[in-house]
Amino acid sequence: MKPTFNLSLRYKLPIWGALLITITTLAISLALTTGIYSRVRENIAVNALVVAKAVESSLLPALANDDIWIAYQSLAWLAGIRHSTHVATIHPHNLLVVDENQRIVVSTRPKQFRMFAALNEIDPEYRRVAALLPDAPSPDLKEIDLPDTEYFYFVRRLSHDGATLIISYPRQVMTDRFNVIVVRSALTGLLALLLLLPLSWYWGRKISLPLADIAGRIRSLTGVSAPKAGSAARSQQDEVAQLDDAYWWMLKELESKQLLQDQVVRSERLAAVGQLTAGVAHEINNPLSGMLTAIDTLKEYGQGDFRTMKTIGLVERGLLQIKEIVGALLVQANAQGRSLERDDIEDIRVLTKLQADKKRLDFAVTHEMPASVPIPAIAVRQIMINLLLNALQAAPERGSVTLRVAANDTSLEILVCNSGEPIPPDRLPGIFEPFFSKSRAGLGLGLWVTYQIVSQLQGRIQVERQAELTCFSVNLPMVPPP
Repeated sequence: MKPTFNLSLRYKLPIWGALLITITTLAISLALTTGIYSRVRENIAVNALVVAKAVESSLLPALANDDIWIAYQSLAWLAGIRHSTHVATIHPHNLLVVDENQRIVVSTRPKQFRMFAALNEIDPEYRRVAALLPDAPSPDLKEIDLPDTEYFYFVRRLSHDGATLIISYPRQVMTDRFNVIVVRSALTGLLALLLLLPLSWYWGRKISLPLADIAGRIRSLTGVSAPKAGSAARSQQDEVAQLDDAYWWMLKELESKQLLQDQVVRSERLAAVGQLTAGVAHEINNPLSGMLTAIDTLKEYGQGDFRTMKTIGLVERGLLQIKEIVGALLVQANAQGRSLERDDIEDIRVLTKLQADKKRLDFAVTHEMPASVPIPAIAVRQIMINLLLNALQAAPERGSVTLRVAANDTSLEILVCNSGEPIPPDRLPGIFEPFFSKSRAGLGLGLWVTYQIVSQLQGRIQVERQAELTCFSVNLPMVPPP
């Protein structure tokens, strides 16, 4: 059966159409045959009723006058009718009348059914009929269908004095009539098949040939070869299955093309950022070097108090951070410099608290770390500042922003959360690309720079929604600075 499913549509559609027409014709013929059998039985019963009524009108007066000869002639005449307009062409085998004692009064076959002979003495079959005769007159005709007999029997009580009419029909009559009608039905069905099968074949081919042509053209365009007949890759290998294979192949190719286009666009953006920052970096590095030199001179020869020297140290760390930012924009930042200390966490809190106070935010900075962690401080400071600035911009008035820093023996964990509007899921894949920004005030470089720094430190960064908060989490391995 499976090879039939794997045939080309140009063969399968006509074959299945022909099979469907054949099954339909057989089913209709079977239903008609069943109905014909029932109608033949009904015709015999109707014929028996017509005969009984015809007999009654002429037989009862003769029996009332004890004129047996007239009664016999009435039965014989009725049994000999052929092609009557009132009586169907189904002819009874025998008609006989018995009295109240079930003795034969008259019969169309007097040699076999002798006058005044007891009905139950004729033969065993009529003994069974005698046991089922009605006891009272009735306008209805009673059918007696005895199994394993050659005849159908119909009986009717004619009068109150016990006269009963018995009509017998050979079963062969029903069989012959049934066979004739079945043969006619079969010939009609065969004629319908002879007319419909060529039409089915023609329309099946007409419909399937364009599909086969389309499947062939798509295979030539996609390079997908036609499946072999013995291939087990699919349950079917016709043109519809081939079109389905071609569709999924093209969909996969389009997705690959879209991914390639996205990668090209991303590369172009990175190239544009690199060209932009390359020109800016040179102009920034010169004044930075001068300011750092000035601060070194001030620290060496200055006479400022403790608060002044602490502020100068904060400015120095900020300028060093700017220098590292320039390196990150050039994607050339080497993870080097001093190790991260607790004072760096405090510096970040001081630098960002003013912006948090302007929006009256619930701002909290916590940490669980030793005095020093072997991770480049400048790079980590830039990561935390970028994430905090983004969180402060995204948080609504009187919202919340938190920074939590925790260190263990192998890594440093940074978690920055804000209560701002969540990032749409469709924008999450490009959140770390350059020029991605939800704020009109930003350029969209902060998260990209952060991502570059985290990558240089061999760490991981991800964003997720936790309850009502948007959280950026960073994991940095403990790598001592060179």
